[in-house]
Amino acid sequence: MKSIGEVLRSFLIDYLPVQRGFRASSVKSYRDGLRLYLLFASTKERCQITKLEPRHFNLDNVTDFLAWLEQNRNNSIRTRNQRLAVLHCFCEYLASRMPEFMSEAQRIATVQIKRCHPPETFFLEKEEVNQMLKCASMGKKSKLAFRDRVILLFMYNTPHTIRHSTAIHLLESGVELNVIRGWLGHVSLDTTNRYAEINMRMKEEALKACLPPTSNETCHVDARWRDDAALLKWLDSL
Repeated sequence: MKSIGEVLRSFLIDYLPVQRGFRASSVKSYRDGLRLYLLFASTKERCQITKLEPRHFNLDNVTDFLAWLEQNRNNSIRTRNQRLAVLHCFCEYLASRMPEFMSEAQRIATVQIKRCHPPETFFLEKEEVNQMLKCASMGKKSKLAFRDRVILLFMYNTPHTIRHSTAIHLLESGVELNVIRGWLGHVSLDTTNRYAEINMRMKEEALKACLPPTSNETCHVDARWRDDAALLKWLDSL
C-alpha cells in the first residue's frame, strides 16, 4: 500500500503542475488546504501526521473538517468551498493511485459546494462622481488639475468601484444591458445582470420610501519524512 506521503508528493509535484498545468500559486493554495486538513485529521485521530493513512481521508473527517473551518476558524463559505474543492481533487487522484479507495472517494465526492451570495457591489452615485470631477477641475490653468481630471475620467472606465459606478449610471440612463456588457468587456451577460438587480433594488427602496405609513406605523526536498516537523517543512518549501 502506498503511503499518504508518496501520494501527496506526486500530487503536488507532478499531477497538479505537470499533468494539469496548475500555476505555482494554485499549487501552493492546494498545498495549504491539504496541510490544514492533515493538521486537523492528526488532531482528531490523535496521531502524528506521519502516521495518517488513506483511511483517514473519509466522509466523516471531511465533513467535520468543513464544519471546523466555519465554526472554529470563522472561514467564509467561499474559503470552505475552496478547501472542499481541494479535497475532492486530491481524493479523486488518491483513488486513481489506490483503487481500493474508490468507494470512499465517491462518498466524499457527494459533499456539496455551499451556495453563497456574490460579494456586494460598491459604486458611486452620479452626484459623487460629478463632485470628484468638479474638484479636479478647480484651478483650470493648473497642469496638475488637468492631469487629475484625465486620470479620473480614465478611472471611470477601469478600476472596479468606478467601473461599477459607470455600469449603474449607464443603466440608469436607459442603456441596454447587452451594450453595457460589451462596454465593460464581460464574457457573459450573467455578470452584467447584477447591475440590473442593483438598479431594481434601488427602485424598490425608492418606492418603499414613497409609500404612505400604515395604521401600525408612525410616519523540492527529501520525501522520506521522519516526523511531523519534516513533513510540514516539506509542504512549506513547495
